[in-house]
Amino acid sequence: MSSDTWAAIINKYYVFDNNLAFSGKELLASINSQKQRHLQSQMDLKTNIPTDHVGIFRDKHRFRGNSSYPWFFYATTKGQYPLTTEKKWFECIVDAKELLNKVVTRKESIETKNTTKNLLDNYQTTPSKKRKLSSPVRLRTSEKQQPLEDSSSGCISASSSSSVHHCPCSTAIPSTSYWDSPEARKLFSVHDDEETQQSIRIQIETLMKANATESSYVEVVYGIERLEDDTLSKFEKHHIRQKSQLLCMSLNLALENMNKWTWNQCCREAIERAKKMGVTIVENPKTIEKWYRNFREKRNFCIPLKAKHNLPPFLELNPDVCSAIKEYACSKLSTLSIEMMSEYIHNVVLPKMVENELKDGNNEEIGQETSAEKTILKRYGLTKVCLSTVYKWMKKLGFNYEPRKKGYYVDGHEKEETISYRWRYIERYLQYEQRMFRWIQVTQEEAQELEENGIIQKGVGYRYNQPRTGHGMVEYHVDTCDLFQQRMNEETIFGGKRSVRYESGRMLIILGHDEAIMKQYLLTNKHWTGPNGEKAISPKDEGLGIMISAFQCREFGFGMKITDEELATINRYREGKEYLDKDAAKAKRGTSKKAALTSSPFVLEFEYGANAEGYWVYEHMVLQLEDCVDCLKVLYPEHDFIFMLDHSCGHDRQREDGLNVENMNKSYGGNKPKLRDTYIPQEKGYLGPYPRKLHPGDTQSMVFLSSDDGPFWMSAEEREKKRKDEVIEGATVK
Repeated sequence: MSSDTWAAIINKYYVFDNNLAFSGKELLASINSQKQRHLQSQMDLKTNIPTDHVGIFRDKHRFRGNSSYPWFFYATTKGQYPLTTEKKWFECIVDAKELLNKVVTRKESIETKNTTKNLLDNYQTTPSKKRKLSSPVRLRTSEKQQPLEDSSSGCISASSSSSVHHCPCSTAIPSTSYWDSPEARKLFSVHDDEETQQSIRIQIETLMKANATESSYVEVVYGIERLEDDTLSKFEKHHIRQKSQLLCMSLNLALENMNKWTWNQCCREAIERAKKMGVTIVENPKTIEKWYRNFREKRNFCIPLKAKHNLPPFLELNPDVCSAIKEYACSKLSTLSIEMMSEYIHNVVLPKMVENELKDGNNEEIGQETSAEKTILKRYGLTKVCLSTVYKWMKKLGFNYEPRKKGYYVDGHEKEETISYRWRYIERYLQYEQRMFRWIQVTQEEAQELEENGIIQKGVGYRYNQPRTGHGMVEYHVDTCDLFQQRMNEETIFGGKRSVRYESGRMLIILGHDEAIMKQYLLTNKHWTGPNGEKAISPKDEGLGIMISAFQCREFGFGMKITDEELATINRYREGKEYLDKDAAKAKRGTSKKAALTSSPFVLEFEYGANAEGYWVYEHMVLQLEDCVDCLKVLYPEHDFIFMLDHSCGHDRQREDGLNVENMNKSYGGNKPKLRDTYIPQEKGYLGPYPRKLHPGDTQSMVFLSSDDGPFWMSAEEREKKRKDEVIEGATVK
């Protein structure tokens, strides 16, 4: 029933003073208060119900059409589970109309009110100061409270509790011991016939058996009889023993400290103590909590069974064949098919097996070469290897045929030469920083004050004496603390000063570059719908896109703002000049001459697509870079500049004679560019497994030479006719 229904019933049958009546909302507020956490934990229990359970359960449910999740309460006999029905619990919710509409007689009302009055008299509010008990006695769960002999005292007998005190009026008051709480019983998975502390000691004894002998780890492994001898490796067995040790420590610490510690604190302290003994397999206490959840239910570790391959005899008895098939399949994943694998087995694997048999002297058994393969297959119960058999073998070897999925490719970021280059790059960059506006100089007194206040780390900075006054100074990088950055942003243009270790010379500014794509519907995964479900038409793609190519640096920020006067000065400098890469300028702008700039080139918007400006390539990048260089030369001629660009396909350019299949000529002559020759130093990586005319040490030409046979698709007459130019009056035909 709902809280409103329960409040109405209680008010009708048990509240004899209208001033004490309450609503369902007030009832919920009382139950959900922090003071009633013990009661809440009992109401929320689903399993392991103790015998002294309050007998009231609760749960939430939202009915169709409602937006809230109200609480519903179910009352049962003390210590009993709710009755099980075929219906779901929320289908059994009632409004108790019969009880609320029932007419209560005067006699029933007087009896109910007297009972309520007696309960209130006997369970009065505890005084603020604790009363000293003359002889406090704690009862165990297995014991029962003795009935009261004197019934005239006005106290009523309370039912047995897991732990009670006898007060002077012989009224049983429930104990607040943590070990008897539902939380503790649930955390340590206490059985019905056990006390919490007793259950923990039993679990500790079980865990201690794991380290008794070399093979005693089996005492804490569930279903060990189902595991084969080689299922667990030596490391896994050692891991089980160490897990048992850590759980033993954690449970012992729980017995000693759980009145003031949490379970997580016990696990954390166990890790620290284990480290002192050399057990360092775990750093996070959450890991021990996870191990214990795996252990406590069956009081054993559940080891997942490893899946068996169950290879067919042909593969199981020929491990070299398995290796050959796996190696071949992995090398051909992009074009792999069952037909290709079947061809490999029949043309390579089986002939190789026949060859090995003949070498071993099994000529009589093998017989003629034509039937040798059938003889080998017959040994393994096979008559032939069809496509379905090849498919099953591939599945057994761990290969899967599944839809293609998008992924990412890491192009060697962790290669040895890449890591080595990082250190050289960092060293070079730190040397460059001495030429940049990255420094601040303060007096030694101010530096000492900042160190004492913990604003900067002690002992850092470059210490020197000012040449003119001899006063002690300290030079720091502006990134040392936020205070330095704030001060330099207020006092300087570029956010820092020149270093005293670089007194003369041109200052350096480093600019970084990158591109990003912004799409029309990129940030609109959600949209509004109308009251009646009206929806806007959803786009099928992410919409139109714009690519941003921008430069950024600490001195100028994102991009670089240029005024109209500065832009006019830059255009006068560019007037009549040509781009250094004339081919790129002609390809993208139609001329090699530099046009007047209309805005800052440091942030460039590019509408990509086949129907727009095309796609971002090297030519776009190099032209934007030169436009930025012109601006910096005019506005800051006293400084040097370094541009940092990542290794992108949009920044690369192919050699004019680079190998490109689109530029290859299938015949003699033509307007295609001449591709460079290729020297073949070795077979691996240069020559394939097919019949060849080229050999290591040869040079492959990408155009037909006079000594070549010519295109294979031409007849001999056509080759001779096309080999040389044909002269016709007034024209030359190639």
